[in-house]
Amino acid sequence: MSVTDIDSLTEIYGALPTPNLSGRPEFCKGKGTLSWTSVLDAEYYELYYRTASFNWYKLQNTNDLTHFTNANETRYYAVSACTASGNCSKKSNSIRIPYYDICL
Repeated sequence: MSVTDIDSLTEIYGALPTPNLSGRPEFCKGKGTLSWTSVLDAEYYELYYRTASFNWYKLQNTNDLTHFTNANETRYYAVSACTASGNCSKKSNSIRIPYYDICL
């Protein structure tokens, strides 16, 4: 298979494996640490969040495998692995980072 064939199949079928997301809340005003597994051939990762609704919003693109949260509300996070041409995996499992008015 040529690189063009692989790129075409990637575009058609969605391609990259889904990263596995893990997280650790700090129990202090929406702060926490997210980390995810590296995906072979991923050029970058798209980090998403949602609140109580079911609508996901893109937070940022990153090359890192870790993200530190600092939100003023409870959020759920997910991540996708993407190729240079913008073909991304399905969103990962979601991780809840709660917001507390006080730090525990």
